[in-house]
Amino acid sequence: MSEDSAKNEENVVREESKLSKYHWMVRPCEYYSDEFKDCTSLKARLHQRFIYGEFINCEQWRTDAENCMKWRNAKDVQALDTVTKSELKKKISRHLSTRATAAVWEFRDTPPSAEEWKPELPPHLKKRMENSTIGLVTEDGQGSFRRNCCIM
Repeated sequence: MSEDSAKNEENVVREESKLSKYHWMVRPCEYYSDEFKDCTSLKARLHQRFIYGEFINCEQWRTDAENCMKWRNAKDVQALDTVTKSELKKKISRHLSTRATAAVWEFRDTPPSAEEWKPELPPHLKKRMENSTIGLVTEDGQGSFRRNCCIM
């Protein structure tokens, strides 16, 4: 079987799944095995005990590695969907934990307006810019800025 036909077959199998638009999130299978080994190492266990007071359950990494290998070796779409769901859960939990702990700013629902994105300089900075080299070079006297390109 040629390499192109194998890739086409894999794409057909991926498109049959309901989660096909998220399959790009699945990492190489070795990453899941490495994460499991790292999670169960002596160093990681000491860290978990110190930080959380107990050991973390690392079985999800093992399950993901096994399902990833099922997908790689037998093209099992259900195994691929299981790994994809696991990755989505991890992404959502990271996102929610970030929102819960980042009380420094508010998350935006829409992009900033032009006034917010490029606000007017405060008067004291405008005054400093008038006599600066960058102010003399970039402003052409009419309030608009020239774009200069220098390729070396």
